[in-house]
Amino acid sequence: MAEKAILEKIYVNEGVGVPIYRQIKEQVESLVESNQLKPGDMLPSETKLAEHLGVSRMTVRQAMQELVQQGLAIRKRGKGTIISPPKIVQPLFAVTSFTDSMSEAGVTVRNKLLHFELIAPDPLLRKNLQIGEGDLAIEILRMREASGLPVSLQRSFLSFDLAKNLVEIQDKLSTESLYKLLATYCNVTPAATSETLEIRSAKSSHAKLLNIATGDPLFYVEAITRSKDGVPIEYVEAYYRGDRFKFTLFNKL
Repeated sequence: MAEKAILEKIYVNEGVGVPIYRQIKEQVESLVESNQLKPGDMLPSETKLAEHLGVSRMTVRQAMQELVQQGLAIRKRGKGTIISPPKIVQPLFAVTSFTDSMSEAGVTVRNKLLHFELIAPDPLLRKNLQIGEGDLAIEILRMREASGLPVSLQRSFLSFDLAKNLVEIQDKLSTESLYKLLATYCNVTPAATSETLEIRSAKSSHAKLLNIATGDPLFYVEAITRSKDGVPIEYVEAYYRGDRFKFTLFNKL
Protein backbone atom coordinates (compact mmCIF):
# COMPACT_ATOMS: atom_id res chain seq x y z
CA MET A 1 0.00 0.00 0.00
CA ALA A 2 1.48 3.36 -0.99
CA GLU A 3 2.35 5.88 1.70
CA LYS A 4 -0.12 8.46 0.36
CA ALA A 5 -2.94 5.92 0.44
CA ILE A 6 -2.09 4.97 4.04
CA LEU A 7 -2.13 8.60 5.16
CA GLU A 8 -5.53 9.09 3.53
CA LYS A 9 -6.93 6.18 5.56
CA ILE A 10 -5.73 7.40 8.98
CA TYR A 11 -7.39 10.26 10.81
CA VAL A 12 -8.07 11.31 14.41
CA ASN A 13 -11.20 12.52 16.18
CA GLU A 14 -10.52 14.40 19.40
CA GLY A 15 -14.21 14.37 20.36
CA VAL A 16 -14.70 10.61 20.80
CA GLY A 17 -12.94 10.22 24.15
CA VAL A 18 -10.44 7.66 22.82
CA PRO A 19 -6.72 8.49 23.21
CA ILE A 20 -5.18 9.67 19.96
CA TYR A 21 -2.44 7.03 19.98
CA ARG A 22 -5.07 4.30 20.34
CA GLN A 23 -7.07 5.70 17.41
CA ILE A 24 -3.95 5.54 15.24
CA LYS A 25 -3.12 2.01 16.39
CA GLU A 26 -6.67 0.71 15.87
CA GLN A 27 -6.89 2.19 12.38
CA VAL A 28 -3.65 0.47 11.37
CA GLU A 29 -5.02 -2.77 12.86
CA SER A 30 -8.20 -2.33 10.80
CA LEU A 31 -6.18 -1.82 7.61
CA VAL A 32 -4.27 -5.04 8.32
CA GLU A 33 -7.43 -7.02 9.13
CA SER A 34 -9.08 -5.86 5.90
CA ASN A 35 -5.94 -6.87 3.98
CA GLN A 36 -5.38 -3.32 2.74
CA LEU A 37 -2.04 -3.34 4.55
CA LYS A 38 -0.03 -6.46 3.81
CA PRO A 39 3.11 -8.04 5.34
CA GLY A 40 6.15 -6.06 4.20
CA ASP A 41 4.25 -2.79 3.68
CA MET A 42 6.09 0.22 5.10
CA LEU A 43 4.19 2.57 7.40
CA PRO A 44 4.75 6.33 7.05
CA SER A 45 7.45 7.73 9.31
CA GLU A 46 6.52 9.06 12.74
CA THR A 47 7.29 12.59 11.51
CA LYS A 48 5.03 12.32 8.45
CA LEU A 49 2.17 10.77 10.42
CA ALA A 50 2.47 13.43 13.12
CA GLU A 51 2.42 16.25 10.54
CA HIS A 52 -0.48 14.67 8.65
CA LEU A 53 -2.60 14.25 11.80
CA GLY A 54 -1.53 17.43 13.57
CA VAL A 55 -0.37 15.56 16.67
CA SER A 56 2.94 15.18 18.48
CA ARG A 57 5.56 12.73 17.29
CA MET A 58 5.51 11.13 20.76
CA THR A 59 1.83 10.29 20.30
CA VAL A 60 2.56 8.56 17.00
CA ARG A 61 5.56 6.78 18.53
CA GLN A 62 3.36 5.33 21.30
CA ALA A 63 0.99 3.94 18.67
CA MET A 64 3.91 2.41 16.72
CA GLN A 65 5.40 0.89 19.87
CA GLU A 66 2.11 -0.83 20.73
CA LEU A 67 1.83 -2.22 17.20
CA VAL A 68 5.35 -3.62 17.54
CA GLN A 69 4.63 -5.08 20.99
CA GLN A 70 1.52 -6.81 19.60
CA GLY A 71 3.63 -8.35 16.84
CA LEU A 72 1.69 -6.52 14.16
CA ALA A 73 4.70 -4.49 13.02
CA ILE A 74 8.49 -4.68 13.06
CA ARG A 75 10.97 -1.84 13.43
CA LYS A 76 13.99 -2.08 11.13
CA ARG A 77 16.94 0.19 11.70
CA GLY A 78 17.45 2.58 8.84
CA LYS A 79 14.14 1.61 7.23
CA GLY A 80 11.26 2.28 9.61
CA THR A 81 8.18 0.39 10.76
CA ILE A 82 7.01 -2.49 8.58
CA ILE A 83 3.87 -4.64 8.78
CA SER A 84 5.02 -8.05 9.99
CA PRO A 85 4.03 -11.48 8.65
CA PRO A 86 1.30 -13.36 10.57
CA LYS A 87 2.43 -14.95 13.82
CA ILE A 88 3.80 -18.47 13.56
CA VAL A 89 1.61 -21.09 15.23
CA GLN A 90 3.73 -23.50 17.27
CA PRO A 91 2.02 -26.59 18.76
CA LEU A 92 2.79 -27.73 22.29
CA PHE A 93 3.32 -31.42 23.11
CA ALA A 94 3.70 -32.33 19.44
CA VAL A 95 6.50 -34.79 18.71
CA THR A 96 7.65 -33.04 15.56
CA SER A 97 10.79 -31.11 14.80
CA PHE A 98 10.72 -27.33 14.55
CA THR A 99 11.74 -27.62 10.88
CA ASP A 100 8.87 -29.99 10.09
CA SER A 101 6.22 -28.04 12.01
CA MET A 102 7.25 -24.80 10.28
CA SER A 103 7.23 -26.52 6.89
CA GLU A 104 3.68 -27.74 7.54
CA ALA A 105 2.71 -24.13 8.32
CA GLY A 106 4.19 -22.96 5.03
CA VAL A 107 7.05 -21.07 6.69
CA THR A 108 10.53 -21.18 5.16
CA VAL A 109 13.04 -22.05 7.89
CA ARG A 110 16.80 -21.69 8.00
CA ASN A 111 18.84 -23.26 10.80
CA LYS A 112 22.12 -21.74 11.92
CA LEU A 113 24.37 -23.98 14.01
CA LEU A 114 26.04 -21.77 16.62
CA HIS A 115 27.60 -24.35 18.90
CA PHE A 116 28.25 -28.10 19.03
CA GLU A 117 30.27 -29.52 21.90
CA LEU A 118 30.82 -32.61 24.03
CA ILE A 119 30.33 -31.69 27.68
CA ALA A 120 30.50 -33.21 31.15
CA PRO A 121 26.88 -32.77 32.31
CA ASP A 122 26.00 -31.37 35.71
CA PRO A 123 23.83 -33.41 38.12
CA LEU A 124 20.55 -31.84 36.93
CA LEU A 125 21.30 -32.58 33.28
CA ARG A 126 22.35 -36.15 34.15
CA LYS A 127 18.99 -36.55 35.90
CA ASN A 128 17.04 -35.17 32.91
CA LEU A 129 18.87 -37.45 30.46
CA GLN A 130 19.04 -40.37 32.93
CA ILE A 131 22.77 -40.86 32.43
CA GLY A 132 25.45 -41.68 34.95
CA GLU A 133 28.30 -39.73 36.49
CA GLY A 134 31.21 -39.71 34.06
CA ASP A 135 28.96 -40.05 31.00
CA LEU A 136 29.24 -37.39 28.32
CA ALA A 137 26.48 -35.32 26.72
CA ILE A 138 26.22 -33.40 23.46
CA GLU A 139 25.26 -29.72 23.61
CA ILE A 140 23.82 -28.12 20.46
CA LEU A 141 22.85 -24.45 20.09
CA ARG A 142 20.92 -23.42 16.98
CA MET A 143 19.31 -20.19 15.85
CA ARG A 144 16.17 -20.52 13.74
CA GLU A 145 15.22 -18.05 11.05
CA ALA A 146 11.72 -17.88 9.56
CA SER A 147 11.19 -15.98 6.33
CA GLY A 148 14.59 -14.36 6.81
CA LEU A 149 14.05 -13.20 10.42
CA PRO A 150 15.73 -14.70 13.52
CA VAL A 151 12.84 -16.06 15.60
CA SER A 152 14.12 -18.75 17.96
CA LEU A 153 17.12 -20.04 19.90
CA GLN A 154 17.22 -23.71 20.79
CA ARG A 155 19.76 -25.35 23.09
CA SER A 156 19.57 -29.15 22.99
CA PHE A 157 21.32 -31.70 25.18
CA LEU A 158 21.57 -35.38 24.22
CA SER A 159 23.22 -38.43 25.71
CA PHE A 160 26.49 -39.03 23.89
CA ASP A 161 25.92 -42.78 23.97
CA LEU A 162 22.60 -42.38 22.13
CA ALA A 163 23.63 -39.67 19.67
CA LYS A 164 27.40 -40.03 19.20
CA ASN A 165 27.03 -40.46 15.42
CA LEU A 166 25.98 -36.82 15.24
CA VAL A 167 29.59 -35.79 15.89
CA GLU A 168 30.64 -36.80 12.38
CA ILE A 169 27.65 -35.18 10.66
CA GLN A 170 27.13 -32.08 12.79
CA ASP A 171 27.26 -29.79 9.73
CA LYS A 172 23.95 -31.35 8.59
CA LEU A 173 22.23 -29.66 11.55
CA SER A 174 22.20 -26.46 9.49
CA THR A 175 20.08 -28.02 6.76
CA GLU A 176 18.18 -30.96 8.28
CA SER A 177 16.03 -31.53 11.34
CA LEU A 178 17.64 -33.01 14.43
CA TYR A 179 14.95 -35.68 14.73
CA LYS A 180 15.46 -36.80 11.15
CA LEU A 181 19.21 -37.08 11.73
CA LEU A 182 18.68 -39.03 14.96
CA ALA A 183 16.41 -41.50 13.17
CA THR A 184 18.70 -41.88 10.16
CA TYR A 185 22.14 -42.00 11.77
CA CYS A 186 21.49 -43.02 15.39
CA ASN A 187 18.46 -45.32 15.06
CA VAL A 188 16.66 -43.17 17.66
CA THR A 189 13.06 -42.03 17.17
CA PRO A 190 11.31 -39.56 19.50
CA ALA A 191 7.85 -40.75 20.56
CA ALA A 192 6.69 -38.50 23.43
CA THR A 193 7.46 -35.13 24.95
CA SER A 194 6.81 -33.28 28.20
CA GLU A 195 7.00 -29.49 28.06
CA THR A 196 6.66 -26.41 30.25
CA LEU A 197 6.00 -22.91 28.91
CA GLU A 198 6.93 -19.61 30.58
CA ILE A 199 7.19 -15.94 29.62
CA ARG A 200 10.64 -14.45 30.16
CA SER A 201 12.38 -11.19 29.36
CA ALA A 202 15.16 -11.27 26.80
CA LYS A 203 18.66 -11.00 28.19
CA SER A 204 21.22 -9.01 26.21
CA SER A 205 22.67 -12.24 24.77
CA HIS A 206 19.23 -13.31 23.49
CA ALA A 207 18.44 -9.83 22.18
CA LYS A 208 21.64 -9.62 20.15
CA LEU A 209 21.04 -12.94 18.39
CA LEU A 210 17.30 -12.49 17.86
CA ASN A 211 17.53 -8.84 16.77
CA ILE A 212 15.22 -7.59 19.52
CA ALA A 213 15.61 -5.25 22.50
CA THR A 214 16.84 -6.40 25.89
CA GLY A 215 13.77 -6.98 28.04
CA ASP A 216 11.45 -7.86 25.15
CA PRO A 217 9.10 -10.78 25.94
CA LEU A 218 10.13 -14.30 24.97
CA PHE A 219 8.35 -17.62 25.20
CA TYR A 220 10.59 -20.05 27.07
CA VAL A 221 9.95 -23.75 26.50
CA GLU A 222 11.69 -26.48 28.47
CA ALA A 223 11.11 -30.02 27.24
CA ILE A 224 12.25 -33.62 27.53
CA THR A 225 11.68 -35.86 24.52
CA ARG A 226 11.59 -39.63 25.04
CA SER A 227 11.63 -42.79 22.96
CA LYS A 228 8.67 -45.18 22.89
CA ASP A 229 10.41 -47.06 25.72
CA GLY A 230 10.47 -43.92 27.87
CA VAL A 231 14.21 -43.31 27.52
CA PRO A 232 15.11 -39.59 27.46
CA ILE A 233 16.54 -38.61 24.08
CA GLU A 234 16.74 -34.83 24.27
CA TYR A 235 16.52 -32.15 26.94
CA VAL A 236 15.90 -28.77 25.32
CA GLU A 237 15.71 -25.13 26.37
CA ALA A 238 14.16 -22.95 23.67
CA TYR A 239 13.44 -19.24 23.40
CA TYR A 240 10.85 -17.94 20.93
CA ARG A 241 10.25 -14.30 20.06
CA GLY A 242 7.02 -13.17 21.70
CA ASP A 243 6.15 -10.96 18.74
CA ARG A 244 6.44 -13.76 16.20
CA PHE A 245 4.82 -16.82 17.85
CA LYS A 246 1.64 -18.04 19.39
CA PHE A 247 1.31 -21.49 20.94
CA THR A 248 -1.58 -23.92 20.60
CA LEU A 249 -2.54 -26.99 22.60
CA PHE A 250 -4.70 -29.72 21.09
CA ASN A 251 -6.57 -32.11 23.37
CA LYS A 252 -8.52 -35.20 22.41
CA LEU A 253 -11.63 -35.75 24.53
